Amino acid sequence: MPLALGISGLAFLGHEENGWLHSRSAFVHHICGWTLVVGALFPLGAAFRPRSHFFRLGFAVTFVVLAVALFALRDSGPALGNVPSIAAATRAVAPAGGRCTPLDPRKALCAERANDALWSLKAFWAPGRRGLSRGVLAHHLS
Repeated sequence: MPLALGISGLAFLGHEENGWLHSRSAFVHHICGWTLVVGALFPLGAAFRPRSHFFRLGFAVTFVVLAVALFALRDSGPALGNVPSIAAATRAVAPAGGRCTPLDPRKALCAERANDALWSLKAFWAPGRRGLSRGVLAHHLS
């Protein structure tokens, strides 16, 4: 287990160094990578002191910290202060890189990811229904 967590953490930190990552993505890789590297010390310590509550609790807290970091640093997460979900529901981005125009949220929703202009999540509303009828992840080449 310590080897798996350590290698996973180092893989996260290795991806952090790539040039194609943007600021939020690099920050998420940085937090998750160091959490897993430090978290690898707890099962290693538990191997030498199996009845230690400190190492058991540290191992459990590793996954809690990882879950909180992933939740707080998502696209609409509270940590980075991005667009609130109500405002995001009324914002639209033209797929071909054109001018942003607001659309009727019952007809179409196209919210651009904060740091990556190539991918957008398009969800189309079916007329007369409540909720999303389908979601499409589209790749825009231009």
